[in-house]
Amino acid sequence: MPRNGDGSSHNGPFDEAGHNIAHGVGDAKTDKVPRADKTAPLPEGLHEKGAGLQGVNASGGQSQGIKKGDNVGQGN
Repeated sequence: MPRNGDGSSHNGPFDEAGHNIAHGVGDAKTDKVPRADKTAPLPEGLHEKGAGLQGVNASGGQSQGIKKGDNVGQGN
């Protein structure tokens, strides 16, 4: 579809709107986050340590880096 060449289009700008709309430019009414009082409670035992060993990684394997040469890699 050809354009008018004047910068207008079917999706604006519309002169008949008559006013600019801006959101979030006024003073904040409160510092409270909306619906913050409707959040779920924290789970029980959140700060328990469990049966894991302290100071030990949870994974059994660790990265050994990239090795070069014969007989390196998985299965060797």
